[in-house]
Amino acid sequence: MFWNYNIVKTKDGYGLYEVYFDDKWDKPFTRTKDPIYFGDDEEEVKRAIEMMHKDSYRNPVINDEDIKEENNSEGW
Repeated sequence: MFWNYNIVKTKDGYGLYEVYFDDKWDKPFTRTKDPIYFGDDEEEVKRAIEMMHKDSYRNPVINDEDIKEENNSEGW
């Protein structure tokens, strides 16, 4: 079994998912339930991926314990 990230068009819009393939990479057979990112169209998803890529190289790693729970919003 192999997987990679793919943009998948669903009935609700476009999302970036982990898509799993058979050993020959012939056909996808499943994907993650929830997308890593979801948008109204393919270009929105691609722009978000580009921003994620740039931010991941530009910004320092944050330790999870340094994120204060009281500052987290349920709406995120």
